[in-house]
Amino acid sequence: MIKLNSQYSLDVGVLVSNFLNYITLKPGQATFMGSNEPHAYISGNCIEAMANSDNVVRAGLTPKYKDVATLTSMLTYKTGELEVFEGIVVRHQEDYFISSFKSYTNEFQCHEINIKNTNPDSCSITSFIESQVAFLLIVINGQVKL
Repeated sequence: MIKLNSQYSLDVGVLVSNFLNYITLKPGQATFMGSNEPHAYISGNCIEAMANSDNVVRAGLTPKYKDVATLTSMLTYKTGELEVFEGIVVRHQEDYFISSFKSYTNEFQCHEINIKNTNPDSCSITSFIESQVAFLLIVINGQVKL
């Protein structure tokens, strides 16, 4: 709360943070939050994937417009611990492996492709990514040729 207050002084969202589950994800871990679940990203690197939507509603910890009335009317008010899970290896080759993460939704699926070999010309994963659907590739370390 002290750290948030130093970043967002006089923002009521600092107090609300006491009512949220506080979790720390390690590299390779994920969690899933359904729609209408309040959350705040505090620090570190992460990827937040969201289905096509126009319903991002803010209530604090941001200089952007805050719509508290809409937020309080749409929340589910569920309580309990969040499930934190690891990716499940779905393909393992000599020079790479692919892990899949739970999504609980039909709109998207998240995979991690971890290339072990440092020579980018020696690894081909085209058989995995060739599909009839759109995909987003985020390179965290190294380079890729498409």
